[in-house]
Amino acid sequence: MIIRKHLFILLALFCILGIAVFRPASAFSTKSGQIYDGNGNLVAIDGVAWIGFQDSNFLGGLWSTPFNPFGTQNGIIQLLMAPWTVPGSNITSSTTGVSFKSIRLPIQPGIWHDVTTVQSSPFDYQVTSSATPTTGNGPFCNWSAGADGSGHCTQSLGAAALLTATINQFNEQNIYVMLDFHHRPGLGDNFRDGTVVASDYTLQTYYQDVGSFVKTAPANVIGVDIFNEPHNLYWFQSNTSTTPAQPAWINVIAAAASAAYANNQNVLLFVEGPGGTTPGNDPLDPVFSQTTAICLAANTKVDNTANIGLGNSNLCTNTAFPLRADYIGSNWGENFRELLDTTQSVNGVAKFNATYFRSQLIAAIQANAFDSNSPTAIANWLLGPNSDGNGGHLVFAPHLYGSEVSGWQTDANDSKIRFEWNFSFLFDSGFPFVVGELGYDVELPATGGEDFFIDSVAPWLISKGINHNLFFWTWNQDDTPVGIRSNDSGYTLFAWKEQDLYNFYNHNTTVGTLAVSASSSSAAQCSAASDTLYLDGSSSGTAFTVSTGSSQSVATGTHTLSLASSAGSIPAGGSNTGTCTSTLSSTSVTVATGQTTAVTATYLYHAPAPTGTISVSASSTSDANCSNASDTLYLDSSTTGTAFQVSKGVSQTATTGTHTLKLASLTSIPAGGGLSGTCSSTLSASQVTVTQGQTTPVTATYKYQGTAGMSCTVTSATVTAQSDWGLPSLVDTFQIAVTLQGFPVNSSGGVSLSGSFVMLNPFIQNFWGNFGMQTSSISGATGQFTGTVYGTTFTLGGFISNATPISIGGNPLKSIVLNGVTCGGA
Repeated sequence: MIIRKHLFILLALFCILGIAVFRPASAFSTKSGQIYDGNGNLVAIDGVAWIGFQDSNFLGGLWSTPFNPFGTQNGIIQLLMAPWTVPGSNITSSTTGVSFKSIRLPIQPGIWHDVTTVQSSPFDYQVTSSATPTTGNGPFCNWSAGADGSGHCTQSLGAAALLTATINQFNEQNIYVMLDFHHRPGLGDNFRDGTVVASDYTLQTYYQDVGSFVKTAPANVIGVDIFNEPHNLYWFQSNTSTTPAQPAWINVIAAAASAAYANNQNVLLFVEGPGGTTPGNDPLDPVFSQTTAICLAANTKVDNTANIGLGNSNLCTNTAFPLRADYIGSNWGENFRELLDTTQSVNGVAKFNATYFRSQLIAAIQANAFDSNSPTAIANWLLGPNSDGNGGHLVFAPHLYGSEVSGWQTDANDSKIRFEWNFSFLFDSGFPFVVGELGYDVELPATGGEDFFIDSVAPWLISKGINHNLFFWTWNQDDTPVGIRSNDSGYTLFAWKEQDLYNFYNHNTTVGTLAVSASSSSAAQCSAASDTLYLDGSSSGTAFTVSTGSSQSVATGTHTLSLASSAGSIPAGGSNTGTCTSTLSSTSVTVATGQTTAVTATYLYHAPAPTGTISVSASSTSDANCSNASDTLYLDSSTTGTAFQVSKGVSQTATTGTHTLKLASLTSIPAGGGLSGTCSSTLSASQVTVTQGQTTPVTATYKYQGTAGMSCTVTSATVTAQSDWGLPSLVDTFQIAVTLQGFPVNSSGGVSLSGSFVMLNPFIQNFWGNFGMQTSSISGATGQFTGTVYGTTFTLGGFISNATPISIGGNPLKSIVLNGVTCGGA
């Protein structure tokens, strides 16, 4: 009677769900961003994690309930697959609950090394029967150890056998299993520290564990999550700050790929991102790198700068994308930014650098040297022969949580930026994408959990046509955040979580394909130009790289299209120094289900204008007191044209033709150098004509203007001279004393003053000459000087009437000019 009831329940379950009794095809592979089984059927994940094995070597939540139906008692498997059929579940119909299709099964690899480490009573023995050993929890019993007087088993299987039995039970219900290496060997949270290797667990042992498992894995094992949240690893270099040092994450990927290729090429590898949440944790992350960058459009809108930081950087040279992302928040397992093609990210394009990833993967396989299989063959198996995900076995699987878990979250607007640069580019490049963890226990209208899923994650996945690609965390109540079961000892579920997931997994999304490319009629000079087309958004919609062409699945219906750079600001690239403008074949397209809609962008090249050179400098005849004055010359505009620093002298290219010139400050330039006066400036020309390839000079002449209260007075002058008749006089002695009041000097520590004079004498009308003043007499002066300075011996010009020595004493100076300032005569 018990057997008949059990069979009836199982048959009823299959009929309700419309499930045929067959084994899933096991040859999984990837194509066009999707997962397919061996029969070519698209795989829907619709998944949930069932914890327990990572901490106790068995499923949690079977301490008081049976896994399979037992007599009249419902099994938890029914709650998992058809909760609306289970009394007390809170799920009233098939449109309010979920039939999960996949299980993420967290384990720790020590399960294969210490098979006896299992809790004494991992499940309820009371719902087992030797008469019907496959009902209730019977599949997990070691029946060879016998049964008690009531026919209940008394001993469970060993740890590894329990894992196999569990996977087989899911296989009986056509449920896929993804095995999750949740932490390194050991039971409990203290082994979950973001490391992969330990003093007693090497990368080669890990390789052997992956190989041993997949070699004998049941047919429903879809793949392996190669390691959970490896936040103490870096993508392409080892982390030597841990003990022992952690290998580069690419080496772990290489080890898992080598193991799967050697033992079971039908499984997939699910890969999370390494690195922690601390800024700069991974030193080559382009958000924090000193040599690479993520550059965003000038109109990028950010709601919370604590989650998405923007700044200016000389690395962002494309004027269409001048803003550098100097911070983008990420959860553990979420950050894939080191896989970006940084030659494109500086131009606002998020694209997977599959070529670099492939080269690093092959190098890591060779460095590991765990077997003799061809590194190229392993890379082809993982990435596809063309490194585009087609015919491959790699699935990217980040983790996403709201603030109740992570302490922060992004809103709908900022999530678009975060998702685009943290991982979306991987799916856009043709690789499958599955959210490996997302869970919450904060219900709307409160924030921190459900709101993040409803407002940010679900819309993004739906827009990509992959709303089945999620493993919810978790099935169990006994975890943080609390899972779908509200009590692990009963059958009650959180109806609001089931409804959220039903709405998500069953969202009516039909998709077609949008193919974007550069037009064949584009200018050849623009072959290296890179523009981005956005779908339904100027900077946050689905992005297509126009230059190389890309195709993506998009929801059916009408979409608007816009180019990131449509105003001539696209650098031509390559050896061409001009710019390119781009126009779309259509700014609105209608995508039909299962059909491909093509749109092209046509580039037009604009050659740079011919140029010559304008060389600007201060004139050599400028006043020495103005040597520190700085004026600016503008080309073709008073304040906004091309600027030249006159004082230092510069040369700049300018387009050929006639240009007007103008100085910024014609009369009121500070003299600088400690002088309180000002300088005036005049140009050698106010207009110049620039010839292609030629240099056109222009100069500015400065003249010093003293300040009020300054004076200089000649206090004495004595000249003793002799000369041959008719020849210029040669001065033997020339002395002049000048008293200065508030006179400007242009430096400290001793300065030279220079001047010229004209002197009257009885024999001829004029003597004239030049002189310099002794620097020692004003040593230490700065700014303005008050005191007496004395002249030095200099050439005296003029003619005298005989060759005898002549003394001219006390003859008045007609005039003297000192540093451009006229002083009175003696």
